[in-house]
Amino acid sequence: MARAAQVACFVAPGVPVVRSGEEVAEDDAAAAFVAALAAFRARHLALLQPASLDGPQAIRWHGADGAGEPAWEGGSGAAAGVLAFSRFPAAAADAVASGIYAAFNGAAAPAAAALPAPPRAWAARGGGWAPVLDAARPDTAGCGPGGGGGRSAERLAAGDTVVVAPGGAVLLEWRL
Repeated sequence: MARAAQVACFVAPGVPVVRSGEEVAEDDAAAAFVAALAAFRARHLALLQPASLDGPQAIRWHGADGAGEPAWEGGSGAAAGVLAFSRFPAAAADAVASGIYAAFNGAAAPAAAALPAPPRAWAARGGGWAPVLDAARPDTAGCGPGGGGGRSAERLAAGDTVVVAPGGAVLLEWRL
C-alpha cells in the first residue's frame, strides 16, 4: 500500500512530497522505485502539472471495464475496488509525447483493469499502452502480460487488461 500511495503522490497535481529519506531510500529497490516515479513525472509534467485542472486536458475517470466511470457508490467484487484515470494532451500535435494511465486497486484481491481507448485524435496516430511501473513488483517492472517493464517495447491495446495487485497501482503511457 505504501508504494501505491507514492504513485498517487507522483501523479497528482502539485509537488510530490516524500518522507524524509524516502528519496534516498533504505535499499536499492526502494530507490529505484522512487527514481522510476520521478522519471515518469518528468516525462509527463505538462499533463501532471497543468495550468488548469478543468481544461481540455481534463482527467477521464475509469472503472475496471475501462469504458465507464468507476463504481463511485461502491459495488461488489475486486473490480469495484479499481479507480483509474487517463489523461492526454488536448491535441495530438501537442509537444507532450504521450498520454498516461494510472490504476489503483483498493480491494483485498487482485483486479483486472481494462485499458481505455485514447481520444480519437490520438488513436488516429496509432500506438498503444506501454507498461511503465507496477507498485507491487519490487523490481519496478511493468504490469503487462509477461511482465513487461520499464521502457519496454511492449504495447497493449484499448480493452487489453492489466492486473492490479491488492492495494496496488500500475502506470502506463501511450506510445506511438
